[in-house]
Amino acid sequence: MSPEASKIGETPKPPDPSEVEAAVDQDPPEDRPPSYEVDKSLERQPDATEEDWRLGSPLDRDPPCPEDWATRSEPNLIFALTPITTTSVIREWFKTVPERDWFAVLQVNAKNIPGLMRHGFYCSLANFVPGRGSILLDRRELLKERGLGRTHCKHIRAYKAKGNENTEIEWRGTLEVYAKTSSTLINFDLNWLTQDNMLFAKAWDWNSKQVYSYSRYRERRNFNVVYEGMPLKGWWPWPKASPP
Repeated sequence: MSPEASKIGETPKPPDPSEVEAAVDQDPPEDRPPSYEVDKSLERQPDATEEDWRLGSPLDRDPPCPEDWATRSEPNLIFALTPITTTSVIREWFKTVPERDWFAVLQVNAKNIPGLMRHGFYCSLANFVPGRGSILLDRRELLKERGLGRTHCKHIRAYKAKGNENTEIEWRGTLEVYAKTSSTLINFDLNWLTQDNMLFAKAWDWNSKQVYSYSRYRERRNFNVVYEGMPLKGWWPWPKASPP
């Protein structure tokens, strides 16, 4: 990819503004949702491989990976993260959205979505490319145009990431972090990107059909039509294996 690819203006489009608005406007639950109990009857058998994904039903299976998978402008995997906040009395009275210190979106071009589900999607400090980041300060209007006005952020920081190179589960990604203050952005710690801060995640097949969805505050709408009932590892927020 060319050096110009790291510019903010050339990164993939952010998630659907209406979905972001709805997600950040949800009241955090008083308690954490119960752990997901895996229904053994729904688990795919071990012989369900990525080849099944390529050859199966067009409704929930992917055709062969296109050659331009890594450079497509539209990502096929998105993770959004932001700290959990506590509902305040002021918010209840005035129906305002609580200010968050930061809001992050990792947009991924993945070569093999079912492969990443079977093996887990992992992103750590080692996956971020040194020298490929950038910062834009005082861009509140730009964030409003992107549908991120309610995050109360006005600064943007971008990172480039990649993983599992030269394998069937290779991926390329762009992480954008939005912050209220420049100090938060400049001193942003990538270790803050944890499972506890996952807001939503979505994945699509090569026909732009959505095959996975998770929302922190809309648990009943979570789905995975690729491997139904199979616990997922790494950054995949749902479903998770029940603790032993």
